[in-house]
Amino acid sequence: MRSRRLTKKEQRNAVADHMADNPSLKPKTEEAMTIAYRGAIVKAAKDTSIDEVGFWSACPWLFD
Repeated sequence: MRSRRLTKKEQRNAVADHMADNPSLKPKTEEAMTIAYRGAIVKAAKDTSIDEVGFWSACPWLFD
């Protein structure tokens, strides 16, 4: 669990740094999250026994 938590923190820091270096990406975050979430549902359904309809149809989290 610790490793997973630290990996998430590491990835969040990398994204924050990338966004700080590239402020022009800010208007594209909503579209990017929509695309990423759609792919994540398919991967999660494949990796678990949960059917795709068992996930929220739209990403429930905000980028910030």
